Amino acid sequence: MTEKIKQTLKDSPLMRWFIMVLVSGLTFSTYWFQDFFSGLKPLMESQMGITSTQYGTLIGLTTIANVFGMIIVGGIILDKWGIRITGVVFGAIATIGSALTALGAAGILTSSNSGKLTVMIIGRILFGTGLEVTCVVVLRALVKWFKGYELALAMAISMGFGRLGSALGTALSPDIANGNVPTAVYFAASLIGISLIMYLVYLMFDVKID
Repeated sequence: MTEKIKQTLKDSPLMRWFIMVLVSGLTFSTYWFQDFFSGLKPLMESQMGITSTQYGTLIGLTTIANVFGMIIVGGIILDKWGIRITGVVFGAIATIGSALTALGAAGILTSSNSGKLTVMIIGRILFGTGLEVTCVVVLRALVKWFKGYELALAMAISMGFGRLGSALGTALSPDIANGNVPTAVYFAASLIGISLIMYLVYLMFDVKID
């Protein structure tokens, strides 16, 4: 019975592509959050008093964990823990990091501009810690579902979701902010939360094929 369910799910093109959409939500949202600040830089300078140097620090430190090998460590963890636990753990880290960035931008934890920037940097570092690993998890999930089928196409489309998120985040964030930086940051953080929920939905199907 288990083998029959597995074959039925993976042999269904509709199910495979539905799975691709579910897991690619993480790719879309994390790429959005990675790059959306570039559309807000002038507003951040005028509204939050952030200088170009401070802005560069905020963006540059996002992937500092990966400079020290987090992506490699994440790959080792993925091999040991599998896509379920690894995806949830690092997806949650990215979500918490994005939420902390939003709280910092809104001045909820501190009201000073320097304090806001510090909280945002910590949030971005946390986000960056989960960012690259979740993208690897997505690729691993696609291999699981598309091996022997349209694997290269699925990977290409999933990567396209990421590039789309990056482009839309940059282009639409000024309009979403509407003169208020925290609004755009909350929106971007919410996208990651929604994509994590989508991944949890995917895990129900992942359990079935195993």
